[in-house]
Amino acid sequence: MANSDLHLSTRQLSRLGGARSTMTLVSRQHLWPSNRKHPGLANGWHGSAWVAFKLKGAGFAVPDRVFAAVGRRLAVERPRATHAGRVGAFIGCAADALIAAHAARHGIASAAAARRACSAAAAAAASSAMWDVHRGLAGALLAFGEIAAIAPGALRDVPSARLATRLLAIVDGLCALPARGWSTGLAHGAAGAILAAESCGALGWCRVTRRRRQRWLDMLARCAVATPDGGLLWPATAGERALELQSWCAGTPGIALALLQCFRLAGQPVYLEVARGALEGMKLLASKAFIARTLCCGSAGYRHIFIEAHRITGEVAWLEQALRPVRLSAPVRRRPRLGLLQGELGIAYLEERVANPHACPLPALGPSSV
Repeated sequence: MANSDLHLSTRQLSRLGGARSTMTLVSRQHLWPSNRKHPGLANGWHGSAWVAFKLKGAGFAVPDRVFAAVGRRLAVERPRATHAGRVGAFIGCAADALIAAHAARHGIASAAAARRACSAAAAAAASSAMWDVHRGLAGALLAFGEIAAIAPGALRDVPSARLATRLLAIVDGLCALPARGWSTGLAHGAAGAILAAESCGALGWCRVTRRRRQRWLDMLARCAVATPDGGLLWPATAGERALELQSWCAGTPGIALALLQCFRLAGQPVYLEVARGALEGMKLLASKAFIARTLCCGSAGYRHIFIEAHRITGEVAWLEQALRPVRLSAPVRRRPRLGLLQGELGIAYLEERVANPHACPLPALGPSSV
């Protein structure tokens, strides 16, 4: 694909989400999402703050007032936040820890404040019954993985190895389940927990053996369906005949993304082999009409994952796949709500990622989000 064609495609892609750019959405505070019931990167102001930090890291001229606003939000909202057992970064107190660590790195918050936020998130994760990426232990550990790269001192009082050992036991328990009745995808399912475990292994918080990896892949393989052209598809719930929702959070796309990151972290070719099968399955799914444009549950999620496949493999064909036109069903809203996962911000961020796939990462994927 020629550079001029790529530039045109990125402009066309950005217009799918409306006229507002990523910079507009992060630089104007009245466009930051506010969700006190489910705070975090997914639905709350934390998503806007996270994108602002990533844009600054990629060399964009983000106004200073944005980061001043982040500091004020941390000072005012974190002490009064209630998370009801939710401890992930997408939804939960690990989002406070992650943004506080970014803020400390940029001199917006103190190192002590970042340590307190991380310790609070670790204590909550240790006592929470939730283990998934979206709301639970796996999500907290992925947040700590990103923090380890940007502000490792903030984790001084976090028992990372103990939390990682607990997660390994949870994934081992999932492997013992029959191939039915459990979520398969990244946000709520086994694939996300596997990614978090590999992230912990890459950081030295636990040891992931070849035998354990094989059990994990066997667990996923038991509920996969092969397509005639060599692709792989997973139902959102293991053992179901219907695929149901297929998105970044559930089913095939989430598994593709999780296994791509596992390959990046562990360098094991088997992860890339299965991820390629899932990506081929995604190409089939992407030919159907989408019910939304958003990152979570919509067409933007597919595009972000295809960009990630390009980022990890270096293969231009995946970037071209991300730029292909998509079909949308009639009821799709012209302009979605605000927010990173289910709103306008996740759609707008596509343009930055197409133009800078190595500098603009996806959120809450641990070391891969740096």
